[in-house]
Amino acid sequence: MPVSGSRFFLTAILSILIGSLHARAQGSEWTRLNQAGMKAYGQGNYIEAERNFRAALGEAERSGARDEQLAASLNNLGVLHSITGKPDEAIEFLKRSVSIREEVLGPMDPVIATGLNNLADIYRTEGQYEIAEPLYRRALKIWERNYGSEDPRLAPVYLNLGELFRHQSKFKEARELFDRALRALESSNQPYPLLMATCLNNFAASYADQKNFAKALPRYRQAQAVLEKAQLTEHPTMATVLRNTATLYRDQGKYSEAEPLFRASIALLEKALGAESQNLIESLSSLAEVCRFQGKYDDAEQLYRRTLAIQEKSFGSRHPSVAISLEKLMTVFTDLGNYAEAERMRDRARAIRSGFAP
Repeated sequence: MPVSGSRFFLTAILSILIGSLHARAQGSEWTRLNQAGMKAYGQGNYIEAERNFRAALGEAERSGARDEQLAASLNNLGVLHSITGKPDEAIEFLKRSVSIREEVLGPMDPVIATGLNNLADIYRTEGQYEIAEPLYRRALKIWERNYGSEDPRLAPVYLNLGELFRHQSKFKEARELFDRALRALESSNQPYPLLMATCLNNFAASYADQKNFAKALPRYRQAQAVLEKAQLTEHPTMATVLRNTATLYRDQGKYSEAEPLFRASIALLEKALGAESQNLIESLSSLAEVCRFQGKYDDAEQLYRRTLAIQEKSFGSRHPSVAISLEKLMTVFTDLGNYAEAERMRDRARAIRSGFAP
C-alpha cells in the first residue's frame, strides 16, 4: 500500500542539536560557526545553515584531529544534505561522523546513536529498510541503556522506526512507536514543538494511508496548532504538515480546500530551500493536479512545466520521473483539445521509457 510522504525535516531535528551540543572540545571560531549553523537550521534557513556548517567543518579539518568537533560538523552536514535531497553525500558525511565517534567515545556513547539514527533515516527514505532497521535498533539500544526508555531524547528514533514500519504498512507497530515518542515528550518539562508536531503528523499519516480521513485530519490540525503556538509557522516542518493536510483533502476530492494549503507549503519550501529544490517536486505536481481537476489548465500547465524543469535539472532529461511529468502535461493538453502538443508530450515520454530519448 502506498503511503503519504512526511519526509524527515521532522525527525532529524533533535539529533542535529544533540550532535552539536556534545562536542567535547570547543574552539571559539568553530563554536561560533556551528552555533550560527544550528540557529539557521532551527529557523528553517537551510542555505545559511549549510554555509556555516561547511565553514565549521573547514575549521575542524584544519586542526588535523579526528575529534568530536569534526564528527559533529560531519553529522550536521549529513543531516542537512539529506534534507536538501543529496542522500549519497549525506551518507558519506554521516558514516565518517559515526566512525570518528566510535574511535573517540567508544561504541555505547549516546552521541553515536545520533549518527546511527540519522544514517538509518536516509536509508529509510531511500526505501532500503533492511539496512535502516538494524541501525535504528542499535541507536535505540544505546539510548535506552544510557537514558531509559521514557527519555525524550529517544523520541527521534521512535519516530523514525515508526515511519519505517508505516512505509511497510505495519500500522499497528508504527502507532505503538509514535505513541511511545508522544509519551516521552509529554513527560518532559521542556517543550519540543517540532518533535511533538512530528508525532501528530506521523499519527495522522498512518491513518491517511488507510483512508481513515476522520482520524487523520484532527491530528494534522493539532500538529499545525503546536507549530503555531511555538511561533514556527515559517519552518519547513509546517510545510510538511500543510502538504500532508492538502493531500488528505485532495484524496477526498476536496480540491478547493487542498489548493491553498499546497500553495502555502510550496512558499515555505521555496523560502527555506530555494525555488529549484527537488523537494518541491511532489508539492508542485500535486498542486498542478488539483488545478487541473478544477479546470485551471493554465496554472496546471505552468506547474507541471516547472516540475519538469526541476526534474530535468536534478536527475537529467532521461529520468523516469521526467516521463511521468510529460505524461501529466499530455493530459492537460488533451483536456484543452490541443492534440498536437499532447502527442508531442506523449512521444517524448515514450522515447524516455524505451531508452531512446535524445
